[in-house]
Amino acid sequence: ELVAFRMAKGDLGEWKGTGVTTGIWAGIPAGLDYEISETVEWSADRTKLLNSHQFKTKAGEILSTGAGFVTFDARRGGFYSSGSGYDGGKLYTGFSRLVGLKGDLEVWTYTESIGGKTYTVRRTTRWVSDTEKVVTHEREGDSSTADVMRMTKVVKGRGKVASSSLQDFYEFCDLFEGRWMRDVILIADWPGVGLSRGEQLTGYDSFTKQLDGELLQWRSSVGESDFTAIFHWDSGSSTIQFTAYNSSGAMHHAKGWKAGEGHYTFNLDRAFERDG
Repeated sequence: ELVAFRMAKGDLGEWKGTGVTTGIWAGIPAGLDYEISETVEWSADRTKLLNSHQFKTKAGEILSTGAGFVTFDARRGGFYSSGSGYDGGKLYTGFSRLVGLKGDLEVWTYTESIGGKTYTVRRTTRWVSDTEKVVTHEREGDSSTADVMRMTKVVKGRGKVASSSLQDFYEFCDLFEGRWMRDVILIADWPGVGLSRGEQLTGYDSFTKQLDGELLQWRSSVGESDFTAIFHWDSGSSTIQFTAYNSSGAMHHAKGWKAGEGHYTFNLDRAFERDG
């Protein structure tokens, strides 16, 4: 349930954010503007979610650095996390327990030990969108120390894609389902089909949900060629993916994401003709 929740929120990847220290952490003084970077990824055997973080001042001074993991403990019947690192140069160790998931919220209790002190913090993460989340830490019994981090997903360079939720995929299927007609002007020669750059033709397309809505099939006939593609949501990367084949021998694959209301963007990452 937790993994499905995290995947639907697009949590895997790199996040960055800002905040102001409040004194909630025993090893970090209050009143400092800080920047935070956080990474969430799978372990090699896909049994744990690994996380690492670094807080630093705008001048570049390291306030906190550490790493840990989240896993399911079948014996205790719940999700737990442990981690360690350094706050202000002092070693800390921490242990967390998942309290619950509800709507866009994920809640944990976290107990930390550092420099002979032990205290408990409630951590609440609220996902605003697939690329924005707000993380609030509040010391048990002292709401005045609440620390609020506003985090944004990092998407790096060409070839990298943003993420989308399973619900985004369902909305995509709803938008496209049905029959379509399109006017085409070729911007390049089309090998295997016998069409040349600049030619105009009409295409007829149908989009049909398959397997109770978990796949969307695209069938098309353009000129003398037939085309088919399958769209699905990939939980490993939290992207909408599709693989397409043409009777000319062409094949291509793309990853996509919701870029706005009614707006989906795809990044073509592989394409070739029959002859390579």
